[in-house]
Amino acid sequence: MVIGKKGILALTLLLCMVWFCSVRAEIPSGIEISLHIAQQEFSVDESITLEFACQNITGSAISMLMWGTAFESRLNSDILAIFHEGKELHYSGRHIKRAPAGESDYVVLKAQSVARRKVDLLTAYSIDLKGIYEIRLRESRTLSKKAESPIFLKLSSDRSIVFKRTPSVDNCPDGVAGLPNKRLSLIDSAVSAAESIALIARGSLRGTPIAERPNARRYLEWFG
Repeated sequence: MVIGKKGILALTLLLCMVWFCSVRAEIPSGIEISLHIAQQEFSVDESITLEFACQNITGSAISMLMWGTAFESRLNSDILAIFHEGKELHYSGRHIKRAPAGESDYVVLKAQSVARRKVDLLTAYSIDLKGIYEIRLRESRTLSKKAESPIFLKLSSDRSIVFKRTPSVDNCPDGVAGLPNKRLSLIDSAVSAAESIALIARGSLRGTPIAERPNARRYLEWFG
């Protein structure tokens, strides 16, 4: 079978697309990863810092691709399984399409050495409801070894929703944005009312324990 120039070009593009979609860092054999956290309880004003310890348990140096690991200074891959009230959190971090790895994308771990890196969990997972969270390393082909036991943290209260507010219209001259002050005041009041309704709804939904939700009033009204 003869493949023309267009066919070769199409095949090349297809192979590139497959490579871009499937490339993932794999932890080499001989590297053990464990998780550590300095405190167990956090307030809504604090970042939630998790430490990854990567230990080379062999007698020789190991080169490891940093992609999707804490060596990137943040989590760019769904390598953690985090649970709140028995429900697993979805990964909300970045999804990156990468070019071929270069020398700077690798880190070398010396024999019997331990490298530690810290990341903020809030850049990859929405930990915003009060309560206890269970965190494990996800068992997948991107990790050669997961932590033997999970770690736990507690969020002391729910994180509040921050809305973008319309500017105050108290001192606005008539005709701003083509609207009189009275109309602007109505819009500002409507935005405030919408914020209040959204906060109440969010608190009602998230504040109801999972076991009680099928019979909760708002759940029945909104979801049947």
